[in-house]
Amino acid sequence: MTKSQRYHPLLLLFHLGKTIKNSFFAIVFLFVIKMGSKSAFTFYSRWTLLLILVIISISQIFKWFTHKYELDDRSFHLYEGIFRKSERTIPFAKIQNISRHTNLFHRIFKLTSISFETGMKGDDATVKFEVISQKEADRIEAHITRPKRDESTSSSISHDDQILSSEMEIKNVDSERRIHFRPTIRDIFKASFTSLSFLVLIPFCFKIIDKLHVEKEAEGIITSIVKSWWIAAMIISIFIVASVIFGMVRTFIKYGKYEISSDFERIYITKGVIDETAFSISTR
Repeated sequence: MTKSQRYHPLLLLFHLGKTIKNSFFAIVFLFVIKMGSKSAFTFYSRWTLLLILVIISISQIFKWFTHKYELDDRSFHLYEGIFRKSERTIPFAKIQNISRHTNLFHRIFKLTSISFETGMKGDDATVKFEVISQKEADRIEAHITRPKRDESTSSSISHDDQILSSEMEIKNVDSERRIHFRPTIRDIFKASFTSLSFLVLIPFCFKIIDKLHVEKEAEGIITSIVKSWWIAAMIISIFIVASVIFGMVRTFIKYGKYEISSDFERIYITKGVIDETAFSISTR
């Protein structure tokens, strides 16, 4: 059994960012749009919002101190509380899918998130680490997916030996994986057309034109451009090229690292360049 430990400390910063993101429009409305307002409603709304943010932050700090996790050869053990402690046990045998998600926040701090989905219901449906180091995520995944050892053997292995064993297994699993599909530049080019992602610019341009108050002088310029066929053709060509490039970049960011691979036990699917997602499915 591994030693029980707290979740990554940057989980606090991650939750703070989510709280601010969820309160973004309220913050902008009360502190930017209503900056000069002296009404009682605005005054008390600001202090209420600040109080709510402080309470949420304190609760997240308390939660980080009171939540721990532990692994043995068969199960997750999740601990909560100080005075009133509770424990949840999630057997590895119940885990069906493993998924990773690495967004910009994770990339900045060289972290990731990993979720273990089970066939159970309620709180036991998913074991999720929203912020975890890449090394720890690899270790946990290797620990869970490795063949079950005999209990008498596993009890005699130290924590350091388990970590070393997990790292060796990660390398072995990577060497045993067989890649079935990895897109080429040509595939990305074709996907950007079949998905029609280049058409995203069209409504965006119409919105910009609609919001601009075109005066009579500007209308005259537009009329002269329309009458001159070669200028109109050049503008249309530039727009088409820009749309195609935008569609390719958008598709590449989303599917540039798309890969389907497998080993003897699982199928692996990865995608994304900036916002990376990895998903694995058990074949058993």
